[in-house]
Amino acid sequence: MKKNIISIIMLLIGCATMLTHDQLQNQIVINFPNLKKQQIYERSLQFLAHTFQSAKAVLEYKNLGEGKIIGNIVCIHYWASGTVYFKYSLTIDTKDFRSRFTLSANPYYDLHALIGKGGPFTMPFDSGCLPDIQADFEMLKSSYEKYINNPPTGTTSW
Repeated sequence: MKKNIISIIMLLIGCATMLTHDQLQNQIVINFPNLKKQQIYERSLQFLAHTFQSAKAVLEYKNLGEGKIIGNIVCIHYWASGTVYFKYSLTIDTKDFRSRFTLSANPYYDLHALIGKGGPFTMPFDSGCLPDIQADFEMLKSSYEKYINNPPTGTTSW
């Protein structure tokens, strides 16, 4: 009975306004006036290696000729109802002097509920998730831009 009540509550929470594709995707072009395509590409790969526990687990596709890197990442949030895992596709396109940074949320997230033996529940993103999606994008974009402009000492030459 308790599990059924929790499931109904979770279903109702998930039935709020679902998000559109545009709301699930954030994109920005970042200028790096002193860096060529290959430098931005290499630093982008290094960013993934330094930012996530395993760059190999993150990377889905990389091609220097195209200047494209695609990866899958997870951002963890702690809500009153439990631990939430937002899954994203991260695409970095590089050209001379700039990159396009795109973060696209999977339309569903996993909730590991704190109440009872709930979870994981797979829930659709709704309008209540927008602040967290935007915060993830801003945090990753800021970290990325900072890393590309100022990689850790010793990564460019030795």
